Amino acid sequence: MPESRLPMRKTHEILRHHFESHLVPRQIASICKVSRSTVQRCLERLKAAGLSWPLPVELDDVALERRLFPPPPVASPEDRCLPDCATIHRELKSRKNVTLQLLWEEYRQANPLAASDVPLSFNISRPRRLIKLSNAA
Repeated sequence: MPESRLPMRKTHEILRHHFESHLVPRQIASICKVSRSTVQRCLERLKAAGLSWPLPVELDDVALERRLFPPPPVASPEDRCLPDCATIHRELKSRKNVTLQLLWEEYRQANPLAASDVPLSFNISRPRRLIKLSNAA
């Protein structure tokens, strides 16, 4: 699920408390009524965007949001490859205590831009029949 975004007013408030008041994330979270991890993610996003305090005057709320929440990278069709179902079937049969979910997580770590919108359980059900047919040939 995508991360919900804070209103820019709240983001400015978090940054102001951190840089001007020199408060720790726990204190900022209490004042701003957000979680400590939300404060930390906000500060990490600021650092990743290459911004510092005070924010540049020409940076309005829309531009700041674009810098803090850049669009995700677009994967080319070659990067969105599907896992090899024959290999997955073999792994499920040969390795003890291996689940389809575990194999999916391993595959996603190795291929971060792969087709994440297609669940592995959908992909593997049909090729099992094809594996049996190809083994018979």
